[in-house]
Amino acid sequence: MIYMKFSFSLLVTGLFLISYSSAQTTYKPEWSSLDQRPVPSWFEDAKLGIFIHWGPYSVPAWAPKGVYAEWYQYWLETKTLYGNGQYQGDEIYKYHRQKYGNKTYYDLAAQFKAENFHPQDWIKLFEEAGAKYLVVTSKHHDGYTLWPNEQANDRGFPWNSQEVGPQRDLLGALRDATKESSLKFGIHYSLYEWFHPWYKAGNVTKYVDEHLLPQLKDLVNHYEPDILWGDGDWEQTPETWKTPEMLAWLYNESPVKDKVVVNDRWGKGTRQHHGGYFTSEYESGMHTDHPWEECRGIGISFGYNSNEDLEDYATTQNLILLLSDIVSKGGNLLLDIGPRADGKIPVIMQDRLQGLGAWLKLNGESIYGTRPWRRTAQWTSGITAPQSDQRYLSSDYILKEVFPENERYRKKVFLFTSNGNTLYAITPEWPKNYWNLNQVIPTDSTRVTLLETGQELSYSQRDSVLLVNVPIILPQVLNPQGIYVLKIENIQGFLPKPTIQVTRDRDNGPSRVTLSCTDERGQLFYTLDGTEPTTQSKAYKRPFIVRDGGKLAVKAFAPGIWPSETATFNIREDQFFSQVQWDSPPDRVTQGDGLALITDGITASGDTDSDPQWVGFKTKDAELVIDFGKPVKIKKVRIGFLQNEEICANAPQEVRLEVSNNGWDYQGFKKLAPVSNTPGIGRKEYSTSVFNTTARYLYIRLINPNVCKKSSGSWIYLDEVTVE
Repeated sequence: MIYMKFSFSLLVTGLFLISYSSAQTTYKPEWSSLDQRPVPSWFEDAKLGIFIHWGPYSVPAWAPKGVYAEWYQYWLETKTLYGNGQYQGDEIYKYHRQKYGNKTYYDLAAQFKAENFHPQDWIKLFEEAGAKYLVVTSKHHDGYTLWPNEQANDRGFPWNSQEVGPQRDLLGALRDATKESSLKFGIHYSLYEWFHPWYKAGNVTKYVDEHLLPQLKDLVNHYEPDILWGDGDWEQTPETWKTPEMLAWLYNESPVKDKVVVNDRWGKGTRQHHGGYFTSEYESGMHTDHPWEECRGIGISFGYNSNEDLEDYATTQNLILLLSDIVSKGGNLLLDIGPRADGKIPVIMQDRLQGLGAWLKLNGESIYGTRPWRRTAQWTSGITAPQSDQRYLSSDYILKEVFPENERYRKKVFLFTSNGNTLYAITPEWPKNYWNLNQVIPTDSTRVTLLETGQELSYSQRDSVLLVNVPIILPQVLNPQGIYVLKIENIQGFLPKPTIQVTRDRDNGPSRVTLSCTDERGQLFYTLDGTEPTTQSKAYKRPFIVRDGGKLAVKAFAPGIWPSETATFNIREDQFFSQVQWDSPPDRVTQGDGLALITDGITASGDTDSDPQWVGFKTKDAELVIDFGKPVKIKKVRIGFLQNEEICANAPQEVRLEVSNNGWDYQGFKKLAPVSNTPGIGRKEYSTSVFNTTARYLYIRLINPNVCKKSSGSWIYLDEVTVE
């Protein structure tokens, strides 16, 4: 049985601007308190940061294409690989033995000399790239630190840059150079170390208390970062890592308590749920009002991979469109570079950064300090191109959206950002006559210019389409990347999306609905049948009671202002999906009873008496589409799976979601994260609670790990899909 639950709580659909002042607040080591700390406005204004992966892995600097080279030690020791491609698993092991013989990974650190590391040159390059902050890996998952640290050596031998390799405090040198610039200084720190002896022996408490926490405090006390970028979170819960206590210290007592910004990687289940700003990695961006950041390399690897070729690197045009796309959705781009072991940044990376910076010098006004407009992009008509099935989504996803490979596919012709009543329309199009901008309404004082030249452009209005005349100028004399920005000032404003609050006095009681709009000019109108509200709909005057459920839709209207987007909420406790369509038919549907306990590999059980069913997929991915019958607000998705290695039944390698309102145009790519403390024997769940989108169709893809030593093959057994 596949079912949907709706939980009733405060649902925020508007955008709140919060000033940053934490000096008077004392934070408790609880997420309910820690999550109240606001992210400062400088972070959301910055838009572009530089990520730096640098360490002993920069010595071999090799991995098969599509694989993270900074994971070299892990691939070497475990003889496993994953990434974009199919691998035997022992490629790194064979490469290492051929090149280094019996040397261990630890032996390679002596060759990590950083003799050509000139931090001032790095900082100059980052400023030329248009970056506003940097984040450097002070310690990756191999445990090697870029600063002299006592805990780095508790594995029984020196394992830091002051004593092994460069004989230098690399982190301190970069921090000092950053202080002389306009850049903010950020530090990446991995909670987890693959092969720390205490951790490997199962003494996690000792590792946390005597290694992790004192090391992290030493890092913060000595280098006072503007950003603390946690990582390596997936192995343990935040309670085991003791990160709530650490963050409370960071916010209340540390020398950076009033300025530091943190991300969301602080233990199982915290990503995109808790901490500071949210993060995504090699994805196409997020759909949330919460501050967020996409991190990725110019190629696929974060650490330098000498095996990558020219075609593996994003072009400058690609990076400009990538940055613009992420900013249009409200995010920042943390763009990674991997220096060589000698401290030189590869020339191709320098070229790409300088090219990006050259465009930003002309058009940065459309990026820095902006916020999403009411629409992130303008698409042409057509069908949606097939979605990539890569584990790490290549940066060329945006090229395929802007320059589709097939004329039948729809394409993005504008990416929108805004600042107040000024709209920026970023486009690679240089049409013969005029640019068409849908749903852009001018006022008597509207002015349109080509941003990089300041040339004023004439325009006309046809219904809700703004027609901007193309200037008499050859586009070749403009920026060489062919990406232009129209600056449209003083357009007709639009009302913010209303906020819906639904509460109940008791579980089975009626629902009390409170509606609000942050713009006092907005008059709210609503419907309870899911239809689009108009000024002829029911006007909201005061909180009201709903006893029988319904699909609430709310919209704000005011004279002379563009109406708000429609906010929706399904006031219903339980609802079965109207239809489930399997794009790839199951190989087995099994029955059982009792809790989630496998008995023989053929008979399985559900986790409730009313749901004694598992659906199995053998050696292939599972794809299903859920039709809700009409658009619903999707806030949380949770999926359960059987986990039993004895019969090669494994949870998916990855769970992906996309949504659609018409059944063929799917977007809003999102990954689900594993849930800690999953109930039931042999059961594993994946969940997301920040999907926050309205759609009729939910597409789910479960990627089979295909890990099985038996001839029976690898199975995915799906239990429930729960949607709130």
